[in-house]
Amino acid sequence: MQILREGIMGKVPYIGTITGTYRRDADLITGKRMGNIYSLSGKTWYESMKDRKELTPREKIFVVHLLGGMDAITAYSRAFGGPIKNAQNKSSMLIKQERIQVAINEKIEDALGKHGLDAEVLIGRMNEFSMNGEAERTRVEATKELWKAAGIGQKEQTKTAVGLFHGFTTEAIEGVKRKELSNGSS
Repeated sequence: MQILREGIMGKVPYIGTITGTYRRDADLITGKRMGNIYSLSGKTWYESMKDRKELTPREKIFVVHLLGGMDAITAYSRAFGGPIKNAQNKSSMLIKQERIQVAINEKIEDALGKHGLDAEVLIGRMNEFSMNGEAERTRVEATKELWKAAGIGQKEQTKTAVGLFHGFTTEAIEGVKRKELSNGSS
């Protein structure tokens, strides 16, 4: 098999062939094509991201930026770099990963714990506002927040079609018909 490229990935010397990338000291180079021929594992970025169980150092930075109030796209581009188009696509996939959600929830629980707060205390305070708030608006808003926390009355998202195509009118079709050419006599 022909070696197409070689180099060092991190501290690992590698060779690249038409079927994949292998460690230089690999005992076996197969003829079976890998999913990603440019990766030592043969996995695509998406497969690696989905299979990962622990946070990488950059993912930890991503979580810190999110908790600091940054939107996901900015947080991703600050943590990982690269083009903004990558950040738009990859941030939405990354934020849905269970390990990211768990890390965010742990950080929030830690922050609440430092202030002597937990879900019970917060719900108790919200309940107090809903029952004894001075302004009616305060009571209504507090009740709505309690409903959200309990999962009651979740809004259904509806999608509306804008600019539905209903076909061309007869006048529009007549306006674009080709004019017949004359026989050459003017």
